[in-house]
Amino acid sequence: MEIHEGPAWMLEGFVSPDNIKAVDATTVECTLDTPYAAFLSFLPWWYIVNPAVVEANRGDDLGRSYLLENATGSGPYMLERFEAGNSCVLKRNEDYWKGFPYDNDRMGGVIYRLIRESSAQRATLLKGEADLVTGLGVEERQAVSDNDDITISTIPSLTSFGIKMNTQQGITADLNIRKALAYAYNYVSSLQILNGEGKLQTSPFTEAIKGYVTIDDMPRRDIDEAKEHLAKTD
Repeated sequence: MEIHEGPAWMLEGFVSPDNIKAVDATTVECTLDTPYAAFLSFLPWWYIVNPAVVEANRGDDLGRSYLLENATGSGPYMLERFEAGNSCVLKRNEDYWKGFPYDNDRMGGVIYRLIRESSAQRATLLKGEADLVTGLGVEERQAVSDNDDITISTIPSLTSFGIKMNTQQGITADLNIRKALAYAYNYVSSLQILNGEGKLQTSPFTEAIKGYVTIDDMPRRDIDEAKEHLAKTD
């Protein structure tokens, strides 16, 4: 919060640094300045690090340079090697405080590789050079769907696609122009681009977000309605 980076935007305005305290060796207490419905949902983003290690490597930038290449957490795996923009190699933490749930769980580590192109991800998966890939494009996912050695998993997304309009300047400052565009848009085409692997929203939020509420009059393509709003513009 002091450097205004990372998850600071989730915290500022709802909890101050003075109200985040280490109660004991395994407990952190946050006292909110104001009620915050998203608090529990955001907790996994707030990484708790070892203060002794961070303070010892604080430097002039509050430890930022050190943390770019070092880990100070307490999870089941430890940082073995890190190459910015390329890969991250983790090794098993035998002293993990929570222990490992299965006696036969002997996975020694994890190798994360940054592969930006969806086609390259697919090729790596098909060659057996990767056990898991995320973010395959629709076409790439369909290309591997017939492979019996590969399991595809999809879940409702927390994110959505939308077109942003300037409500303060230009022609879209006119509410009726925005409504005309909303009713003129071909929503079905978006689903076709995704090969049917998408869903039209019925709320400003996606269904995977807690507090989701359906709105009955979400715009759908209606050219007559679009013309009515267009006729009301200046």
